[in-house]
Amino acid sequence: MRTLSKNEFFDEVMKLVVECGVDEDHVIATMILLHCFRLTVGPNIQLRDAGDARELAPITRSHAAECVAKFAKPKKRPLPAFYWQDIARRMPFDVAGEITADWQQRVDRVIALLIADNLISQAVADN
Repeated sequence: MRTLSKNEFFDEVMKLVVECGVDEDHVIATMILLHCFRLTVGPNIQLRDAGDARELAPITRSHAAECVAKFAKPKKRPLPAFYWQDIARRMPFDVAGEITADWQQRVDRVIALLIADNLISQAVADN
């Protein structure tokens, strides 16, 4: 059993996605996932700052930008402001029901990656 704080969990999500060598669209898709979906943590993860809770509510766009900036490649763009502006420009939706089909495909690929790695067991749209 891995014990993580909620912030460490979000960091692990971004780290896995970035280290898989995905393109920048999938990094943005991960930000969309964190911002528009409720995540149920994997069976081998305990959140030390969430009591018995297994489900995490969506995070803000700025929080998602901070998470990705920690693991950004190339390192010339490590500032959360870059990702905040990029996400505002490229994904003008705030709830899962507004996600376009092409972005949803990318989000679904990220969900599959996170499930395969046991970081999450499911992601549910938060409309």
